[in-house]
Amino acid sequence: MACVFHGRRLALNCGNVINSRCNHVVVQLNRNKSSRSNRFALNFSTSCLSKGETIPWLPVKQLRSRRPWSTSWQQPRLLSFQQGCDDHCESVREQINEVTSSEDLFDVLQALRSKGLALSLSDGVHALQKMSRLQAPAQLSEKEKSMCVALVRGINQRVLKGGEELDIDIIPLLAHALAKLRLQDSDVLGLIRYLRDHLITLGFMYFRHVSIGSLAWSFACFNIPNKKLFARLEKDLLKMNLQLFTTQSLSNILWAFATVGFTSDAVLLKFQEHLLAPCIQLQQARKKNSFQSVESAQRILSPRISIFSEQGIGNVLWAVATIGVRSENFKSLFEVSEEEITKRGLHKFNEQGLSVILWSYTSTGFAKESFVSSIEQEILDRGMDQFNNHSLCILTRSFSLFATFQQTSNVVKMDDVELEKSDGMDKSREQELHDVGEAEDDHGIQTAGRKFFTLLIDCLRSCDSGSKKRVWDLETCSRLLVNILKLPSKSIKVEMVQLISSCILQAKSTSKVSNKSLCAIAWTIVYLRSPSSMTILELLIAEFSRREFKNFSPSELTKAIWAFTVSGCYKGARVIQDKCFRLFLEEGWLKRSGWDLSSVSSLSWSCMKAENEFSHMHVLEDYIATLQLSKGDIDDLSSLLWIHVVLGRERLDYIELLLEPIFARLDECRAANLTQIAQALVAVSPLRKSEKHDGQLRQVLKKLGATWKERKLPPSSVTHRGVSSCLQGMRFSHSMEYRFLSGIFLIDIVLFKNKKAIVAVEVDGPMHFNRVADGDSFRYVRSIESRWKEKILRQEGLIVVSIPFYEWDRLQLQGNKELEEAYLLSKLTEAGVTLEELDRLPPIASD
Repeated sequence: MACVFHGRRLALNCGNVINSRCNHVVVQLNRNKSSRSNRFALNFSTSCLSKGETIPWLPVKQLRSRRPWSTSWQQPRLLSFQQGCDDHCESVREQINEVTSSEDLFDVLQALRSKGLALSLSDGVHALQKMSRLQAPAQLSEKEKSMCVALVRGINQRVLKGGEELDIDIIPLLAHALAKLRLQDSDVLGLIRYLRDHLITLGFMYFRHVSIGSLAWSFACFNIPNKKLFARLEKDLLKMNLQLFTTQSLSNILWAFATVGFTSDAVLLKFQEHLLAPCIQLQQARKKNSFQSVESAQRILSPRISIFSEQGIGNVLWAVATIGVRSENFKSLFEVSEEEITKRGLHKFNEQGLSVILWSYTSTGFAKESFVSSIEQEILDRGMDQFNNHSLCILTRSFSLFATFQQTSNVVKMDDVELEKSDGMDKSREQELHDVGEAEDDHGIQTAGRKFFTLLIDCLRSCDSGSKKRVWDLETCSRLLVNILKLPSKSIKVEMVQLISSCILQAKSTSKVSNKSLCAIAWTIVYLRSPSSMTILELLIAEFSRREFKNFSPSELTKAIWAFTVSGCYKGARVIQDKCFRLFLEEGWLKRSGWDLSSVSSLSWSCMKAENEFSHMHVLEDYIATLQLSKGDIDDLSSLLWIHVVLGRERLDYIELLLEPIFARLDECRAANLTQIAQALVAVSPLRKSEKHDGQLRQVLKKLGATWKERKLPPSSVTHRGVSSCLQGMRFSHSMEYRFLSGIFLIDIVLFKNKKAIVAVEVDGPMHFNRVADGDSFRYVRSIESRWKEKILRQEGLIVVSIPFYEWDRLQLQGNKELEEAYLLSKLTEAGVTLEELDRLPPIASD
């Protein structure tokens, strides 16, 4: 078991808590105070000892000679003088440590410079670290930033160019200072990359255990690729004895892994084993005067998680919930942690800790209603004013997840942070967004969280009323919108969307919002169907026009494109498309920026809807040809094929390129995929006259026909039913939702001649039109898909008649059946239909 005594862990025999070997261990651990020999990197070979074993100290690798340990932290290195040095001069380290402000530090460095003295590498690092402690990054003046950058350049000069070696104890201090200062400079970035590459080569086995936690934290704060570095840290951690780490170092390491998104269940399981192992808290035992025997000691055994601080417990749970691949493996840790949290009392956790703990439990599915209710009550007791915007966003997400969990009763990892595949974000069927909204039921919130959302709505109303108690910035608004996506209560969701939309419209500027939040606002207000969505999108167009698109990720851009396209705001969609294609024309940019098949498919669909940049579609098609299509999503492949045919591109080599992986995985296709594939094959039939083409079409039709046995016809709209009723009154024989060409095309209404379909009547609703600005008003233009469908139907020998919804709605407002019948007759006549040849219904028998 592990014994905690003034921060040091002692490995003891479970059969004899206090024995002679305990003194041996203390002597070994105190070598840093008495040893005059070279420094060794030490490690236990096992995490615990069996009875009769000796404690094996393994010197992994002897480092280069250096000063004895007794002087390494107590006696600062003296300044290296370029000229003579007075024996009575104080050391530079002492002067740096004694300063209490940045001005004092600046004066010290200026005095050294005026005397012609040069800082040693170590003293330069300590000066940088002192500055990081004196000032927060946001409060650094230009003078202070210049001084820090000058120090970094001096370190760069001596390390990168002069070849001077950084001391093993200086690396963690330097990394920590750079992480705290957050300097934006090329020299700073170059030094950070040097430290990263140096650590990848050197490893972490030579550092003190407290320094490993500091290094992990520092590099998690740097915005640079760290995958190789954390892979090396993972490898070394699996060899280390976690009993030698402080609780803060352990929580910092887990926090760092979660922050960079490095998933490692092996490391997490090792940490869990360590955190759940029993330990004795000596200080607690000595207070009770009960540490007299093994039996009395065992009565106060507790898991090691119990010696963590409240913030440490929150960090551990958050890290496991964030990067744990299989959440069920960590159920024991969450259960023990819940007992420890309850035992301590929620009042000991600060507001951020409460929100992080609640999210950790709800996102993994381990949250019990009693535990969530107790946290909610603690929130109500403290009041919403005690929680900042960041904590409220986390709580909103947590209670939304818990309400969803109660509806599904499914213990899985439920939180989807990126929401890449949100419902309604299908590239090829924007109608699904409407279907999702219509099908959504208001289940309400019957569990914990209802009172929290009531208070949150009151807070949002304060913004609407002009109160200055809390400022709802755009970053907070975007997070709130994302966090209520899965909320099962429709009434609460609708009210919150309206209030958040009002806060967005009151924002004075959008220039400070991040790229991710800007895109999130765009797609969430459309997905949640905010009444102010068009107004907000118009405001966002100018911001998208101003920004540099090289800083956007493909997923962010595709979500924004989806929002502008689905809402019919094609002006915004074209702004994004144009800027994207300018970047695409740069050689290799698509690959460098990480555009995958799904992102390209979304952009292609948006270009088709907005009828924009068809001349540059070859750039996307050529890039798709370089991707590994055999592993691509079948939805993206079928959508790209259909889009290519609708646009009339007719590149047979590209079509064949897409058909090969599609037919290799035809069994994975859904009905929507089969429909797109069949429509594309029919459309290119005049070009692909071959037995292979006919065989492929028959194969798709066979599978498509089988799907009709399981699915129902889509419900007809009110306009659709009104036109059918009018034709019924005129005694024309017709059929609604007619499956043409074995179900490849669904036609709204078909009229017959000698029981053969001859006239296709398409009742075109709002989804079949694009709204185009025309001065102060707008006009409707039929969409490219509707025009393409009409072209194919005419190609198959049908006469096509289009009934626009806005024309029929005007007639219905008048309520005159004769006008409606006259309108339909004129439409049929204009299309060239001979009315006498159409099949008629038998006359209604008179009484």
